[in-house]
Amino acid sequence: MGGREGRRQAVRQAAGGATGIPSGWKTAAVLVIIVVAAGVVAALRASKVAPSAGGSAGRVEMTDVKVVAAGGQIAFDLAAVKTSRLVYADYKANGKTVPLLAYTSPSGKVVAAVSVCEPCASTRFHLDGKLLVCNTCGTQWELETLKGVAGGCQKYPPQKLTGETKGDKVLVNEASVAGWKPRP
Repeated sequence: MGGREGRRQAVRQAAGGATGIPSGWKTAAVLVIIVVAAGVVAALRASKVAPSAGGSAGRVEMTDVKVVAAGGQIAFDLAAVKTSRLVYADYKANGKTVPLLAYTSPSGKVVAAVSVCEPCASTRFHLDGKLLVCNTCGTQWELETLKGVAGGCQKYPPQKLTGETKGDKVLVNEASVAGWKPRP
């Protein structure tokens, strides 16, 4: 075989011609690749909206809100906490700023805490199902108990604050916030 016909034969063989891979196997291989690719795409899409290991669907980011301090109490707006599910506010007094958070647990309980993951110094978190997750280190705590589930900072959940729900406000003791210091 010479010239053009020789090149054609070489191309046919390289493409699985008579002496290469049977055409039925080529079709099966292409189908397997398509199915695997479709599975990967479906898994990626599902991971963005599917229920997490924590329970309910979706990631909930913090919503920044304002708090009002008066009469020895710091007040979060209860409607904002219930609507957003996780809120963040800075308490500022006497030249000191303490980041705060409040969230609604899966059982409906409102929890207020200092918004700090002490070992990694993060002040931002998000909800993932039934978990509170640090945005910096990824440590996870159960929302109901703030018990560590995974990550390097499990022993340092945001410190819960003494407070109560009264009317349309979540009230937190101002003295406990003003005196807050990181754990040793």
